[in-house]
Amino acid sequence: MTYSAAIMEQRRLGLINKAMVTVPGHCLAQVAREFLALYPMARILVADETNFTKDKRARFLSRAATANWDAIIITHSAFRFIGVPAVFEQQMIHDELELYEKLLLDVDDEDRVSRKRLERLKEGLQERLESLATPKDDLLTIGELGVDQVIVDEAQEFRKLSFATNMSTLKGVDPNGSQRAWDLYVKSRFIETKNPGRALILASGTPITNTLGEMFTVQRLMDFAALMERGLHEFDAWASTFGDTVTELELQPSGKYKPVSRFASFVNVPELIAMFRSFADVVMPDDLRQYVKVPAISTGKRQIVTSKATQDFKNYQMVLAARIKAIEERGRPPEPGDDILLSVITDGRHAAIDLRLVDPDNDNEPDNKLNRLVANAFRIWLETAENTYVRADGKPYELPGAAQMIFSDLGTISVEKTRGFSAYRWIRDELLRLGVPASEIAFMQDYKKSEAKQRLFGDVRAGKIRFLIGSSETMGTGVNAQLRLKALHHLDVPWLPSQIEQREGRIQRQGNQHDVVDIFAYATEGSMDAQMWQNNERKARFIAAALSGD
Repeated sequence: MTYSAAIMEQRRLGLINKAMVTVPGHCLAQVAREFLALYPMARILVADETNFTKDKRARFLSRAATANWDAIIITHSAFRFIGVPAVFEQQMIHDELELYEKLLLDVDDEDRVSRKRLERLKEGLQERLESLATPKDDLLTIGELGVDQVIVDEAQEFRKLSFATNMSTLKGVDPNGSQRAWDLYVKSRFIETKNPGRALILASGTPITNTLGEMFTVQRLMDFAALMERGLHEFDAWASTFGDTVTELELQPSGKYKPVSRFASFVNVPELIAMFRSFADVVMPDDLRQYVKVPAISTGKRQIVTSKATQDFKNYQMVLAARIKAIEERGRPPEPGDDILLSVITDGRHAAIDLRLVDPDNDNEPDNKLNRLVANAFRIWLETAENTYVRADGKPYELPGAAQMIFSDLGTISVEKTRGFSAYRWIRDELLRLGVPASEIAFMQDYKKSEAKQRLFGDVRAGKIRFLIGSSETMGTGVNAQLRLKALHHLDVPWLPSQIEQREGRIQRQGNQHDVVDIFAYATEGSMDAQMWQNNERKARFIAAALSGD
């Protein structure tokens, strides 16, 4: 609703002519509904599943261009089909290629890794440049639509904007980008030429999700002119001004420790924050609690439930150690089919949940973290069976009982084909065996379309569904089902601190009728779980420092 009001006020004051709002697909109907609830007379055009299909796309864009809309609301995936003048993007690519050429001249001849990475990124830009020379669908560009402001909801989805750097081998620096982020960057720079200072609004609960480089991306998107003015538009100059490198011992998948250097803290924070706050309006969770009621966490923080490593798990770690050694001794870049470190880490993370995820012939271990989650979730289901809840009008819901969310990005139903076992299916089957009705358990991945998701959330609020199982991607954002959520469980450890914040934001949310809720994180001793939780907390600290200025 905040950006709905921002659009209408800017329109009233004559500051913008036509706004385009781009949102995740599952939020489209909700955003349109809330916009009209706040401004019933607003003229909005919504690109839904029926009117933005390939054969109707040109007609939709013609309507967008020829009418006086207050806002055009479109999904992230549909936004990419709206182009910019090819000449403008070609010039931007030429500018980026010049940066890569300059950096390649500075690379040491013996530093083959940095050189190859820069050349690969440069080749990607050259391919993009060649593709622009080929005529595409004859669709209207964003300039021809008359759009002079773009508002991006869940803007962290556009965080991976590529940049040229000689620091790419350092952990915490990821120069690789996505086409989605580049597309937004080009469009925002184009609109900036038409409506300076008001081209782009980014809305996100987690504007920095993982690395310090994302702060650079946000600054490039929102205030590129300020970076240019200070000579900080190149990442290496920016990083040497605001970043610092630290070396720490980190636990490896094999259970051994290794020193790792990473780009992990800020320096010159006041200057960085002054630049950031020139365009950013930051509301921290503690600030929000002064104005809205959200439930407290029962112990003040998430509870870690640990399981001891079995001898079978320790034996499997020796297998992982042997794989890592073989990778390190290979002496050449990996080829298709070769084992890589990411595969080792992934197998180690799966094994920490249940060894059957790496070998379905393994026995069920009653005290592993998967089974401890099931036992804990079932206990809460029993204890909260008589809890009652009320509707917005004050009338009680017919069904009692609290709801719970179980998050895991690993062990989903889809991996059953390749791994022979699914943590999701095991959780459901065990809960059924203990006496939970099948109708009260739902997998978020089974609900693809927006309408189906909204019905599911309604069933959770009504008490028909008491267990909702999903991943960070499917259940981390746009889920309005907090009314009777009592407990949230992290079966695995996400890669990004923002994913933890998004997960826990499902339960620590305005509208939850509990005063106190529980958040549980499950870990296997000696696995990468502890290291990953520590890494996420370290990243969360520097992100909080960057946003708050503390």
